[in-house]
Amino acid sequence: MASSLVPGCRLMSDLLTIREKGVLCALLQPRCKLIKTTVAQVLVATETQGEGPGWSCVGCGAVCLVEDESIRSYFLRLYCVKRAKLLWEQELYVPFKYAATLTFFHTLPADGHQVGLNFASEIEAEEFHLAVEAVQIDQEKMTRMAEIANTEKEDSSTSGPPDSG
Repeated sequence: MASSLVPGCRLMSDLLTIREKGVLCALLQPRCKLIKTTVAQVLVATETQGEGPGWSCVGCGAVCLVEDESIRSYFLRLYCVKRAKLLWEQELYVPFKYAATLTFFHTLPADGHQVGLNFASEIEAEEFHLAVEAVQIDQEKMTRMAEIANTEKEDSSTSGPPDSG
């Protein structure tokens, strides 16, 4: 019953309090649609001289899959609900390679390095993965439809005028 107090609660992590869900809703821009939220740690792959590869923590908080309707694009965003602040974001471009490396740890490419999502809940990690996959499928369909439309437009513009016999 309490979850009905915050719009879009069923899209949000059960690990967030009602107050945290309210803060998260306030942080979203007006034209942003929340698709899925979970609690996770965002890590960036690092290569330290003499130490080899490792991970550096960007932050912990609410990781959101968001559709920004104003620019017709999707993003992964990390919000710190305690400080009411956006800490990190990554656009889901086509083709985007999101991988569920482990049940609780997923990876993705971002700006020349790998990013890892270390989830607080394996169940929410799986739900989040499925939501990202659904967005990827939708983006690929839209890209193919746009390519077909462009090809048809080019074909009709390159053909000559019809014979008037």
